Amino acid sequence: MIDESPLLREYLKEKCGRLGLGVVFALNGLDGLSKIYSTQPDVIVMDFHLSRLKGTEIIEKKSRSPAVKDIPVVVIASADAVMDMAYMKKNNIIKIIPKPIKVDVLVTSLSEALQLPLSVEKAPCIVDVHFNENVLFIEIAKGLNTDKIEILKFKILELIQIFRVSRPKVLIILSDLKFTTGDNRKLHFLFDTILDATGSAKNTVKVLTNSASVKSFLEAEKDYEGIETAQRLEQIMDRIFDLNVSRFVPEGKSVLKQDLVSAKQSGEQGESGLELKFHSEIEVNEKPVDIAVVDDDEFIQELIESAFAETGVTVYKYNNGTEFILACEKKRFDLVFLDILMPGIDGFGVMDYLQKKGMRMPIIILSTVSQRNTIIKAISFGVNSYLIKPLDVDLILKKTQGVFGRNF
Repeated sequence: MIDESPLLREYLKEKCGRLGLGVVFALNGLDGLSKIYSTQPDVIVMDFHLSRLKGTEIIEKKSRSPAVKDIPVVVIASADAVMDMAYMKKNNIIKIIPKPIKVDVLVTSLSEALQLPLSVEKAPCIVDVHFNENVLFIEIAKGLNTDKIEILKFKILELIQIFRVSRPKVLIILSDLKFTTGDNRKLHFLFDTILDATGSAKNTVKVLTNSASVKSFLEAEKDYEGIETAQRLEQIMDRIFDLNVSRFVPEGKSVLKQDLVSAKQSGEQGESGLELKFHSEIEVNEKPVDIAVVDDDEFIQELIESAFAETGVTVYKYNNGTEFILACEKKRFDLVFLDILMPGIDGFGVMDYLQKKGMRMPIIILSTVSQRNTIIKAISFGVNSYLIKPLDVDLILKKTQGVFGRNF
């Protein structure tokens, strides 16, 4: 394996060890070519963007050497990388894996190259991790998956490195989990992984969950003494964010919670090495999903459309409320992304129209931070959620997932 990221190398070392594979690591292109010649491995996994020797140069030199030219190669490249099929066949490149790496794709590629029955755990599990206000948020839904927890450790270490936060406060949000007694082992693995990766003191780790099983597990385990559980964020928000929640009216409190939990702290982020979502989780919709974007900003329209580019979802774009209302006379939408401030009929006008006509459609409001009072007013119309501009593709998909209850 030729890759220059120490964190990614460490993850792949642990992952391949669990799969029963021996791994030789190379730190750069020149080191990689030398080890290809000296070890003659069964398969080569290599980043294409390397120092000291480019990926193309390694491929060309390997192809000219009779001893190693037939070794299959799996290339890790940027998402927009394009490689000619003839070039791939000539140089025995069996797979190109875009960054961030989906681990199930990598494992399947190794399985095919080595003719070994390798696989990842299939248990449903949705994981998200991000920093906000220097608090590490870890959200887990549907279930626990050992492979996802392994990737979570890598993502935590990656974020701590990016934001230079030492021993952060941690909020773990567990939702829609169905536990059996056999899951205690996975719970041990989850909490041990988080504590080990963050180095955080147990009394700075909070768990938000409705699961009595999780609460009982933490209360029974002396190793996790000090970790606090709660069913509502208001119960622990003061200790996480140093806030006095009673200062906020109920509606404002609800909005504040979404800001703190959903927003992601900005930072100098490079290309991430691993993806927390598996390729196998990209679902094909039996029923077509139609989404409307009502916003006078063409950039916002294009951004939301691009977020659903590989999901099979159809996105309809409207520049103002008038256009959208006319469309509603002939069509119903499964979800509406709705801007509040628009020329002509604005977002409130649209919601008022839908309410009077009895048209029930899930709505996600698009707004700016300065429009908090506006958001609170919009909540009174029963909107499902809201997004703060500038928008983030991952958050668009996450909010949509919350509406439909499945992955996108």
